[in-house]
Amino acid sequence: SYISHSNNDRFPIGIGIQIAGCLSVALGICIEKYAIVKLESNSESKSVTTDPTYLMGFGLFIFGNALSALALSYAAASILAPLSCLNIVANVFFSSWLLSEKVTINDITSTCIILTGAATVVIFSSDLDESEEEARLSARCDAPHDKMFMSGFENTSETGQCSQEQ
Repeated sequence: SYISHSNNDRFPIGIGIQIAGCLSVALGICIEKYAIVKLESNSESKSVTTDPTYLMGFGLFIFGNALSALALSYAAASILAPLSCLNIVANVFFSSWLLSEKVTINDITSTCIILTGAATVVIFSSDLDESEEEARLSARCDAPHDKMFMSGFENTSETGQCSQEQ
């Protein structure tokens, strides 16, 4: 269910877990790429499925995605989803460190824009709790001036939610 951070002291824990998950995913991807490049440069043909470095990267990738799923029990998905862009940001730094990829001014500028957007979403996110959000949406469905914009939809009294007409 929806967990509001306005009355929930576990909200920062969810943000922290999501950030850790994003970092783990990005690091795992870079380690996988490092292992593939290393295997391609070797003369002996070895499968990535048996390479310990590749498997470590894959494990970090899986672990990071599991952390992201866990974060959903502490904070709303609408807050956590924008933080997924941190995978890209972390990948810029991990790839320059592990893969010796060149970081350009465009990479740095883009990274700053991404971080600003993610921070803005988290900072200015809705602080309505679940009952307030349901009441706001129900009132929105009942508003007469919105009915013309919602042609094909009607308010169902049993659920209080907008539903599409058959």
